[in-house]
Amino acid sequence: MKLKFYIKERHNPQFKKPYYVALGMLTKKEAKNKENSLYGENYILSYNTEEEYNNAINNFKDCGYSIM
Repeated sequence: MKLKFYIKERHNPQFKKPYYVALGMLTKKEAKNKENSLYGENYILSYNTEEEYNNAINNFKDCGYSIM
């Protein structure tokens, strides 16, 4: 079983810009389950290495996005 690092991009119509949720290491199936939303949209971003994952988190923070 191959694990990747995932970040959820959350779009809520009540907010002007998306926010991000660092999900860490998950299987593809686990990540797919996090995509569902009753309101708004979620996009799951995948990264092969921890370095890519951490760089993405830092880039989102640098651009002024919230990371949870």
